[in-house]
Amino acid sequence: MTTKTHKTTSKPSTKNTKTVARKQLPVEQQPVVQSVIAPVATDTTKADMEATKLVERAKRDAQRMRDADERRKAREAEKLAKASARDAEKLKRDSASYEAHTAREAAKAEKAKTKAERDALREKAKQAKALIRAERDNERMVKRAEREAKQRQQEQQRAEALQELERVQEQAAAMVAAARAKVRAAGGRVGMVDAARKAAYTVTKIEGRRVIDNDDPVSRAVRGKALVDLYSIAAKILRESVEELRAAYGKLNPGQQSMSLRNRIRAAYRDDNSVLAWEVQ
Repeated sequence: MTTKTHKTTSKPSTKNTKTVARKQLPVEQQPVVQSVIAPVATDTTKADMEATKLVERAKRDAQRMRDADERRKAREAEKLAKASARDAEKLKRDSASYEAHTAREAAKAEKAKTKAERDALREKAKQAKALIRAERDNERMVKRAEREAKQRQQEQQRAEALQELERVQEQAAAMVAAARAKVRAAGGRVGMVDAARKAAYTVTKIEGRRVIDNDDPVSRAVRGKALVDLYSIAAKILRESVEELRAAYGKLNPGQQSMSLRNRIRAAYRDDNSVLAWEVQ
């Protein structure tokens, strides 16, 4: 308030033309002029001051109005900018959401397409497997039928062969019987051993084996002897070592070994009369 009062009091002194004119009068005339124009100058100064105040107030009001209008415009512009920014942000979000939605829909479509292709491939694979299974089943059935037919054919051939064998055996038996009857009628021997010698054959079990001999002195001397004892007896009579005899006959089965040793002893008994049955024992 002090600053405003100072401005109003100092302003008339600079702008009042009468005061300026008074200063330009001669020195001797200044008192008279001052006495005449003093009241008028006072009134004019007050009026100027009031007018100045009004003008200043009007200016301030105008300035306030302009400032208020500018602030209002600034607020409106700010609101508009914020609204534009919000709209832009919303548009951006909507655009991003739409792009995300579009991407999701595209991904779903691609996934559905991939699933459809995979299902189609699986269906084709199932059909191919079913076809292969059917072909294998057909092959198995064909092979089974072939095996059964072959088996039936083999059984038929076997039955025919058995029938043929039985027929041949019957014919051979009839021929043998006829031949034996013919030989007996002629007074000869039937088979490799005649009935008289065959009746003298003796069967003995040695170590769980059946041993047959013709009841000659050698057979009687070694009858019931184990194979190990027979090797020792043969080594003593033949004047050979058991190892040599085993090297010669060890590769044969036990029956063949026993027969070979008894034949060797029998040959020595025939060749040397000093070899007696009691010596063998």
